[in-house]
Amino acid sequence: EYTFTPANSCKFSFFSDGEAMLTTLHDMRQWPFYHPNATLAPDWDVLQAIITCLRELNDTTTLAHVKGHQDDNDRYDSLPLPAQLNVQADNAAGAYQYLDRDHQRTTLISGSGIILHTPDGTIGSHYIKRIRTSQNKDALRQHICHKQEWSSQIFDSIDWGMHSRASRTTL
Repeated sequence: EYTFTPANSCKFSFFSDGEAMLTTLHDMRQWPFYHPNATLAPDWDVLQAIITCLRELNDTTTLAHVKGHQDDNDRYDSLPLPAQLNVQADNAAGAYQYLDRDHQRTTLISGSGIILHTPDGTIGSHYIKRIRTSQNKDALRQHICHKQEWSSQIFDSIDWGMHSRASRTTL
């Protein structure tokens, strides 16, 4: 015997260790429409896609916070399922963080409507700063090479991403 259960009669739970994101999603669920400036917020496309999915599920989904890094103190197999899934998500995100993503282009997420690509890759947040950086990159490169008396090969040998992260870190 086969029993069909329509998706709109199912209950779904969405867990995240990002409390701020959950608060934003809760607020966005209440909005009847999106103000244009809201679309400039960081990760707008992802949040809007989640809201689109939640609305398609006819509000049968609950949003819940799960404490992050529970595996720091407890064994993975002793954690509840949401915490185990959070550990797996953190591991996947950590691995993704170290991929070579130069000039990476993101595909359009369903429902987001627009995406901004530059020769340096997709811009998903901090639009003004990243557009200015992209626009001025060649001039800055020439200036640094001239001032430091470097060749292009020397400039290219520097891990500028690591330099940027290190310069933001205080010891």
